[in-house]
Amino acid sequence: MFAGPRYGGICIPEYYTELGYGHLQYFIGHLKLGDDVGQLILSLITQTQLQVGSTTQCFQLSYSTYAKWIDSTWITDVWKYTNRVGITIELEKPWLPPLLRDGDIALMDLALTFDLDMHQLRCINYCRIYLQVITVGDIVTARGDQLIQTALLGEKDWQRVSTLQWPDIPRPPSTFWNIWLLFLQYFCRGNKLHTPLGHWVATPHYQWQWFRDSDGVVWEYDCTLQQWYQHTAAVRSC
Repeated sequence: MFAGPRYGGICIPEYYTELGYGHLQYFIGHLKLGDDVGQLILSLITQTQLQVGSTTQCFQLSYSTYAKWIDSTWITDVWKYTNRVGITIELEKPWLPPLLRDGDIALMDLALTFDLDMHQLRCINYCRIYLQVITVGDIVTARGDQLIQTALLGEKDWQRVSTLQWPDIPRPPSTFWNIWLLFLQYFCRGNKLHTPLGHWVATPHYQWQWFRDSDGVVWEYDCTLQQWYQHTAAVRSC
């Protein structure tokens, strides 16, 4: 029916193909114009990227793999269509969460390397979004060798305030946190990482400083400069 006369069809256009092509034209057209709609599309892509939880641009990932834990939106429909017809979208200067340290990896990219089902992946991603974290580097100490306590307790770390606009979601139930803790033990033993992270290579998306006392003098660690310097204000060491 959809094929041409040569193959016994009558060239009736496939509705899904026509609709997907129309969405793609709309998508590309407004991005090229850079108008208000184009800016809105970029904002929606950023939110999708945040929910996907990967450091690779979402349109270059397998939709069927990452769709296991994301919400269905107009943007994900475009992503699904381009994957289905074999089209790759490359955005100019898209927002991507950086890997913070040597050996760092996005939590959801890491989760896919383990034998986890769709329900477990959705629970892990929900907990990750609630905690407002993206990579392993977001949930480890400044030394990079162990998890911070809040990641184990399933609590937001108010000493690390993210600068990103995260979805406002309720706290996950205890069954979700059980799966989250199981996931952490795939790459940790207790709170110790099997493979500690190395030097800082990017600026975190959260405002955070690490302090220590030395003979009554307070020192502050700058993760970007990778060095300690004397802090001028009185702070409580941690």
